[in-house]
Amino acid sequence: MKKISLWSLFILLGVPVLIGAFQANQAQNASSDVLERTVTASQSEYSTTLASFMESLLSARVPGGIVTILHCDNNLPIRHTSLSSGTLREAMNTIVNANPEYRWQINDGVINLLPVQDEPSLLNVRISKLKVKDARSIETIRSNLFELPEVKEAIAKLQLTPGVKFIVGPIPLDPERRPKYSLECENVTVREALNAIVRAHGRAAWEYKEQRCDDKTIYNVNFVIE
Repeated sequence: MKKISLWSLFILLGVPVLIGAFQANQAQNASSDVLERTVTASQSEYSTTLASFMESLLSARVPGGIVTILHCDNNLPIRHTSLSSGTLREAMNTIVNANPEYRWQINDGVINLLPVQDEPSLLNVRISKLKVKDARSIETIRSNLFELPEVKEAIAKLQLTPGVKFIVGPIPLDPERRPKYSLECENVTVREALNAIVRAHGRAAWEYKEQRCDDKTIYNVNFVIE
């Protein structure tokens, strides 16, 4: 039997660690680059959290996602955000400073604005696999995601009622002019899958909304497309 020296064994075992560290460093650098993109803000001093977030993403040309929780009055709070031109990082910090119930994070180039507490349970449901090839729209991929057995089972268990779906943004009428989208992800949460969808598009953002009123919860998943 051929013997392996202790040094050789160290090298063999160390290679995966080095590769993983290199990949993590690349991802961190990519995220830093995204956060340094320029945001050109409007002159409006008062805006909803959703509007401020979407304005920042569209200006920086970065995909993202936001969670919105509504109650019986069905109204979004108007906050004094006073966004000013600067970097995307500065814009995100301004938004969460004005909205302390929110936090932001970045995952592989996708910005998420999430509740500090009480994040919707459906977004944390883990799916085994989502694979879509040459979809004509990101809405098609969204439909495939929410037809997965794990997701449908969770919706029933959580007693969620689907609301109206819509897409904000230009949609080519000619099917041949529509871009095609493909993605494959395994062992991810619903939120991570939504991030993968807008990442595949490049300049879209998702909004997951829950309206909680009188022991009934209505959920929506909508896209805003540049």
